[in-house]
Amino acid sequence: MKTRNLIFLIIITLAGLFTSAVAAPSVSVTLEPKTIPLNETARFTVNIKNGERNAVPQLAEIDNLTFIPAGQSSQIRIVNGDMTSVFSYSYQVTATKEGKYQIPAVTVQSGGQQYSSNSLKLTVTAPQKNASQPPLQHGDQLSDEEKKQTAFLTINRADNKGREHLYVGESTPVMIRVYLRSGLRVSALNKPSVSSEAFTLSALSDEPEQSTEVLEGIRYRVFSWYGNLSGIKAGDYDLTTDLKATLSVPSKRPTNRRRSNDPFDDPFFDSFFTQYESRDITLTSEQKKTKVITPPLKGRPDSFTGAVGQYKIRASSLPSSLETGEATTLKVSIEGKGNFDRVDKPTLIPSKTWKTYKAKTDLERGDIVDFHARKNFTVPAVATEPGEFETFFQFSFFDPETEEYKTIETAKHKIKVSGKAVSMTAPLITAKETPVTIDEQSLPVIKESIGSLFAATPELYQKPWFKGLISMLILVILGCLIVSFLQQHQNEHPEAYSRRKLSRETKRQLSNIEANTEKGEALTFFRECRLVLQNQIAQETGGQAEAITLNNVLEKFPTCKTAIEVFKKADEIEFAALEESQESMDEWLNKMRVALEEIQTPPAFIKQQNESAWGQVASSV
Repeated sequence: MKTRNLIFLIIITLAGLFTSAVAAPSVSVTLEPKTIPLNETARFTVNIKNGERNAVPQLAEIDNLTFIPAGQSSQIRIVNGDMTSVFSYSYQVTATKEGKYQIPAVTVQSGGQQYSSNSLKLTVTAPQKNASQPPLQHGDQLSDEEKKQTAFLTINRADNKGREHLYVGESTPVMIRVYLRSGLRVSALNKPSVSSEAFTLSALSDEPEQSTEVLEGIRYRVFSWYGNLSGIKAGDYDLTTDLKATLSVPSKRPTNRRRSNDPFDDPFFDSFFTQYESRDITLTSEQKKTKVITPPLKGRPDSFTGAVGQYKIRASSLPSSLETGEATTLKVSIEGKGNFDRVDKPTLIPSKTWKTYKAKTDLERGDIVDFHARKNFTVPAVATEPGEFETFFQFSFFDPETEEYKTIETAKHKIKVSGKAVSMTAPLITAKETPVTIDEQSLPVIKESIGSLFAATPELYQKPWFKGLISMLILVILGCLIVSFLQQHQNEHPEAYSRRKLSRETKRQLSNIEANTEKGEALTFFRECRLVLQNQIAQETGGQAEAITLNNVLEKFPTCKTAIEVFKKADEIEFAALEESQESMDEWLNKMRVALEEIQTPPAFIKQQNESAWGQVASSV
């Protein structure tokens, strides 16, 4: 441990040599695309180069344009001793009216100075009905009849207490599900999108959850996304969602195979899956009539800024005394459920006594779609009037459940402000300072020359070869630390390393099993299934995989019914030389996956772990 601490100390010391090499901060912005229809969005990105980490862009308010935060990223590079940092802030830009807009320069405060970006122009054209992504170029589109037999798409909103309408600015969790007939191969699967210009879909999960369902005797693979749907424009609309995918469907060839009473004996899969055709498919969900209405004007408080939902205001930090013109930092939090993009900083009361500035915000997620959350505000403020008074934060919002406006407040806090009244435009005083008087005669005499030797020799850290050498040294040290950490972690956690190795081997074996399913080789298929289960049981019990038999499974895992069934079937195929059909093997493959999960998951926790994220969200709405 001492050696490791010494290495980190060396890295920190060497990194200090490059402080003088960091360039001055700069701010730039990009907009893609620069022309959008009224029902589309553009991506606006602010790049802060060599700025402070806590530097936050200050965007101007533009009528009929909304900037919705869409993520942050950072990048730091050291090249030949020159360090460059870039912090990027992304926003989704939506418009409520056609026209040409001028997006003014974005300002950023860093190191006590203000930096500005370039300005950009955005053109918003007439809306495109049912606008969608360009088609995937992988094959022909499926016919309507084939599409009905193959796949369909659904979108479901949270209950919203039985209401069919939404308010402008209101958010509701949604679940979008794609049903693809079992036996199809998915080559590409795009994210779903909402086609109406009256809605936005945010916080959509990057990867869908996968499951299987049987509907009317047909087995489907189901892909589920969760997101947050918001109404942005009043009116009556058809809520639909679109999705594009590329599928590999089996070639249709006639067969004389006799039909059975098996509900999974489907004529769609009468042919052997030996040949596949690539087809593009565009899915559209059924239209759901949805009304979006504007919150009423009656009873709307002056402090209302557009927040729609159900919120609570939490404890804030307020000082007991300060002087006029003296800066202080106040903290307050808003939590609850709703559209947090529209939750702005609360009002500090009495407002005529305070001058507040742009707040720094932080969002703490409460669920996967940001419907439940807490938004923290750090508010710079200056008292402009002296006196003793009660101060508190106040926040107004529209409650869609009770359909009325509500105003909530923090506890009142007594504060004493001394000094004289100051103008709202007076400079911000960040700390009390005492003037310092300098006696020039007492200053030491500074030599104008430091000697011929040092005057002719530049600083060592400024030489290019030295910067390159230090950069290489840092990279070598970091590489050694990473290798050492990984080796130590493997030695300290051999069981975890063994499980990761088994997981990789299981994925490889599952690929072989799927290949054998397509070839129709039943004996090889069931041998591989049994081997995968033997390896997993050996991992759980510590025994030898090849020595595990059906009796061991019955003894150690008596509740794993599917695993026992797969073992029995594998023994029958091995010793009785039985044959299985293509469709039967496909069903046994799914059973084998279930058996694998039974062995990996303790029975007492199976039900708890199968609880979906959607249930957690919808149940609390």
